Amino acid sequence: MSLSQMSNLPYWAYFIQEVILPRVRCLREVYNRRILSAFEGLEEEARRIREKEWERLISQPADPEGDTDLSDLAEAAQEVATSHYISLKEIQQGIINLSTVHIYHLFEQELLFIFRNEALPHPPSDPKLPEVVNWFKSSGIELESFRSWPNLDELRLVANVVKHADGPSANKLRSLRPDMFVPPEDDFLRKLPPPTCVFRPLVGEDLYVTTDEINLYFGAVEDFWRELIDKLKIL
Repeated sequence: MSLSQMSNLPYWAYFIQEVILPRVRCLREVYNRRILSAFEGLEEEARRIREKEWERLISQPADPEGDTDLSDLAEAAQEVATSHYISLKEIQQGIINLSTVHIYHLFEQELLFIFRNEALPHPPSDPKLPEVVNWFKSSGIELESFRSWPNLDELRLVANVVKHADGPSANKLRSLRPDMFVPPEDDFLRKLPPPTCVFRPLVGEDLYVTTDEINLYFGAVEDFWRELIDKLKIL
């Protein structure tokens, strides 16, 4: 059945408006207000750890040889703080990277949900996105012409890189967004050269999605659903 033959188009417009969009907005709020907030103040946390380690080191019994160098103790305390900071920054980056997988596959699963319920009496168990795109196109809705589609396609590439590391998606994304492979400048971290391969994006290495990009992707998903609502209303 083509989309234009569906008798329940108003239902799907309602479903998108009242179910899908609120879910996307809720996820966006949870991501920004609850998940990322756990990483606020890392610099101050590292400073406190450095001071605590410094206090611990200087409280140790003095070297009987009298060779204790306070600059060495300060360096050791700084190393402990820096190691802690780097570990948490890598975890933070890994979570940010992973969120692209969540955002993209939530979008894809919702679109496939509509397709599975409407396209065929016995839909295939594993339909692919191109099949869905062609189904909409047969009824005059070209999803790939939506304003949001370029950002969604970029999101698809990013999510694939996060899941599979190096490969075809990484090559395409590198040509499209080489800046995503450059470590961000940071007061605690030295600037590293861009990686030649993507090995471990889930531990915060090799791929550096930013929070601004995450919110751009959330916005693209919301824009897509609003565009689709408008199209469904005029069929």
